[in-house]
Amino acid sequence: MAMSGMFRNVILACCLLLTTVSVFADDQTYTLNMQEADITEVIDLVAKVTGRTFIIDPRVRGKVTVISDKEMTKSQIYETFLATLEVYGFSAVQAGDVTKIIGQSDIKSAGIEVETQGGRVGEEIITRVFPIQNASAMELVPILRPMVANYGHLAGVPSANVLIVADRATNIDRLSEIVYLLDKAGSEEIEVVNLQHAWVGAMITLLERISPTAVAAGNQGARSGSNRTVTLVGDERSNRIIVKGETEARQQIIELIQKLDTPSQENASYKVIFLNNADAVKMAEILKGIASTSQGASGQNEPPSQPISVLADEEQNALIVRAEPSDMKELESIISQLDIPREQVLIEAAIVEVTGNDTDTLGVQWATNPEVVQDGVPFLSVSSEVAGASVGNLAQSVGQGISQAGGSPLGALTSVPAGTFMGLADPFGNRVDFGVAIQALESASNTNFLSTPSILTLDNSEAVITVGNSVPFKTGGSGDEDNPFTIERQDVGTTLTVIPHIQQNGTIRLEVDQIVESVDETVSYDASDVVTKKRQVTTQVLVNSGETIVLGGLIQDQVSELESRVPVLGYIPIIGHLFKSKSTLKTKTNLLIILKPSVIEDNMDEIRANRLNGVWELRIQTIKDESSIQQPSVDDIFEGNYINGSPQVEGEN
Repeated sequence: MAMSGMFRNVILACCLLLTTVSVFADDQTYTLNMQEADITEVIDLVAKVTGRTFIIDPRVRGKVTVISDKEMTKSQIYETFLATLEVYGFSAVQAGDVTKIIGQSDIKSAGIEVETQGGRVGEEIITRVFPIQNASAMELVPILRPMVANYGHLAGVPSANVLIVADRATNIDRLSEIVYLLDKAGSEEIEVVNLQHAWVGAMITLLERISPTAVAAGNQGARSGSNRTVTLVGDERSNRIIVKGETEARQQIIELIQKLDTPSQENASYKVIFLNNADAVKMAEILKGIASTSQGASGQNEPPSQPISVLADEEQNALIVRAEPSDMKELESIISQLDIPREQVLIEAAIVEVTGNDTDTLGVQWATNPEVVQDGVPFLSVSSEVAGASVGNLAQSVGQGISQAGGSPLGALTSVPAGTFMGLADPFGNRVDFGVAIQALESASNTNFLSTPSILTLDNSEAVITVGNSVPFKTGGSGDEDNPFTIERQDVGTTLTVIPHIQQNGTIRLEVDQIVESVDETVSYDASDVVTKKRQVTTQVLVNSGETIVLGGLIQDQVSELESRVPVLGYIPIIGHLFKSKSTLKTKTNLLIILKPSVIEDNMDEIRANRLNGVWELRIQTIKDESSIQQPSVDDIFEGNYINGSPQVEGEN
């Protein structure tokens, strides 16, 4: 399979290699496109196209890939071939009329042809001799050596004052320009300045901007007899500057370079910045946008700088920044201004239903253990048969107190209906040995707290509180005879979504979305799906910190048919109508949403203590002064001063 694949690649290369576009031989162009082709086959193809003779070292083995859709001439094909050899670690050395293909490690002993006048270009390995007229060849050797490839050769001959260089033709042409500048006649001397901190390219550009009439980069103006007295050549391989010029001007430039070549605040171009408050991913997006804008706005005269790179580490909430020292300082300043603690908002809410109708009832039940409670009312049961004077008087006094607080008069009670047991706990959460149950139904002004949630969220962050049930809904048919419907469960209940925005003046802008949804129990589900009742408020309000607002006013009407009858007698046909009654109850339910947002700065401990001290306790309050019972305010509800339907009395333990 490998051999067949190789032959297919070679055949493909041959098919794409020769594309004649003219009847004249000199105008022929070719397309070179090979994938995983054997290098010996490639050499054979190039030999046929260029007419050259190649001698291949036995150690030259491997596969090469060249992808190009551009048509090329014979000379361009040969230059592409030489570049391909360099990439794969081989070189072409001219030896008379033949070209030797050898490894780069064997170049120095390959007998390379000597070029004295120049003329060859490209990636071919050549040897050139540079006669030095004014400078010392041996002084130039340490300056030029870092610019020669590792497989190349550089030597100076003191007696003849010449340089011998073996390297690729393109690199030797570059070296010839540098040798020319260094070998200029006159009183100019050469000095090499090694940079310790700055980058050579940025330094030369900066010097040209500081003194454009006194500094020439490379050979700009050198051969035209310009008035520039100092020539700078940058050696990027070793990060140093070659300075040539008259003594006084040269020393001034060198002193300026040494002053500019100072260590930056950050020694490395990479830095890891840990964020304390901001999100690393969002911060990285902001910095990337700033970097792209600043780099795009830089002019042509700006010194070249390496691109800014910002990566985010989500696990450690850190940024990995790569930039030059000047850019790094600006980025750190931006990060420090954005990575600040965000204020928090405590949102306390109460979702209340206020229901009104035409009936008022109140029932109170006590159950105690007479063996433990010595100062209590001894009862043995909580059934309806227990209707003693003590219980009736207590219920009547509580009812009168509610009447004075604004409720409907309840009158005397002659019976105590069955109620709900509620455990009693002291402020430390320890249970005691008696229980109490209270039932108070105020049909004219009945308050039902659907939910009293509170949540702490950051500024400009969404807070969601959901309390409800997962209700099954029919979503379609499944095609199954046993189960013809598909069921999907959805949350039905109370959902409060709030987004706080703290303004500069301390006020809070709230985006509120309140949904109260419940299953309609009055609808039969035999032939229909579940029906829900939904009430929703969506608004934006502006409120001061700690201020309470009330939203709502959504009124719902409900009509209920009630029937009561005497046991046994009420079920007798015809005569039973004398022992039963029917009534129609019309109920109006008003949905109110009470919100109290508070900005949390450094008083979180105080707020937490107030909330813990204000937890509603389950206790019985026997108030002798009925006039002291007052209707609780909204602040009383939030501060915990409204307990079991009554305001808290000062001094209670």
